[in-house]
Amino acid sequence: MRHYGDLKKGCHHSRYLQHAWNLYGEQTFSFEVLEHVADPKQLIEREQFYMDCLRPEYNVCSMAGSSLGYEHTEEARQKMSEATDRRCTEEWRREKSKSQKGRHPTEETRRRIGAALRGKPLSEETKRKISEVKKGKPLSVENRRGWNEAMKARTPEQKIEWREKISEALRGRPLSEEIRRKMSEARKRQTPEQKLEIHRKRSEAQRRRICTEETRRKISEARKGKPFSAEHRQKLSEAHKGKSLSAEQRQKISEAHIRWCAARRIQQESKSVS
Repeated sequence: MRHYGDLKKGCHHSRYLQHAWNLYGEQTFSFEVLEHVADPKQLIEREQFYMDCLRPEYNVCSMAGSSLGYEHTEEARQKMSEATDRRCTEEWRREKSKSQKGRHPTEETRRRIGAALRGKPLSEETKRKISEVKKGKPLSVENRRGWNEAMKARTPEQKIEWREKISEALRGRPLSEEIRRKMSEARKRQTPEQKLEIHRKRSEAQRRRICTEETRRKISEARKGKPFSAEHRQKLSEAHKGKSLSAEQRQKISEAHIRWCAARRIQQESKSVS
């Protein structure tokens, strides 16, 4: 028997059974045949049956024919890690990448990969590598369509949360001269029709957007003391024509006007004193 021979040689794969054999001696153990199985395809099934019934102490794996439940030692983990590092060379990675090119995962596979990666934090090194790979890589029509469909499937609350995350990530991030130059050149290449279409889409997006009280407060603080051009005043006047103000809006306008008059009076008094 293989188990008996390995135990006598001191090289049994189960360190728990080998340790007990060495500690208590050969005379403590006995080997018996519980059942003769004629069909080899039923071996795993019958082994699992006896494991569930007898619950053997030295079977560390809870499932027959599987390593589920087995815990590797730290030494074994270290050896496995070193073996993986030796195998995953740059040449091996390139060959692996070439073999994967042209393969199209099924929707079920994409869903499983997405579920496995969702919520998994990425290290700064991983983020840097992903950024370098994507730099200068244009999005295909299929990718753009996928992004568009994913955005449409989001609820208004999810869209607000997504925008806030992007805003937090970009806040205080300086734009390089190259990015500014590219943005300027892209605007210069736009035709008047394209500019009108972009303005229309932005306007529609702003109308559908649900601003929180925190966002309204930030917008108000950013606009305080900012002078409007004559063209902007004309557009505001045309946009507000025919609109009726609520009592709350009238109250806010009245309070803002009073504050403005008080500030203007203080400014004029300080100039006259000086």
